[in-house]
Amino acid sequence: MFIVPSAAQCYRLGMPIEWTISHGSRLVVAVAKGEIQPEHVRDFLQAIDREGARPYAKMIDAKGMTTRFAPEQIGTFAAVVREREVDGAVGPVAIVVGPGPIAEQARAFSERGHLIRPIRVFAELHEARRWLDRQRDTVDPRASLPPLKIE
Repeated sequence: MFIVPSAAQCYRLGMPIEWTISHGSRLVVAVAKGEIQPEHVRDFLQAIDREGARPYAKMIDAKGMTTRFAPEQIGTFAAVVREREVDGAVGPVAIVVGPGPIAEQARAFSERGHLIRPIRVFAELHEARRWLDRQRDTVDPRASLPPLKIE
């Protein structure tokens, strides 16, 4: 069972992306449901930046998402995420999906969306959380970045 500490803050209840930020655990947990538009992703990224959570680990549960993004949209999202690595410290991302097209999209995004920060796709929340906990001990946010490559 995954428990977010009571000091966590919840955002965007009732929207396609809902998230909780636990500053104590340095963790963002997001749940994407239904149809997601690019502006929802943009709002999510801006909100975690405003809260100072950019360097935190992120667990994104996309099992309830129904949107099928075009390959060029996935490429655009990946470019935005890569640029964020250049702008400052970022945390690892675990994406949790069920089988099918959403899983394929998540894998395509994870392959294209990282420079140094690891991004992985999981079938189960507990596996994602275990991996994120291990990343906390192995990721060095001071590591030098390779040149930005935009496709």
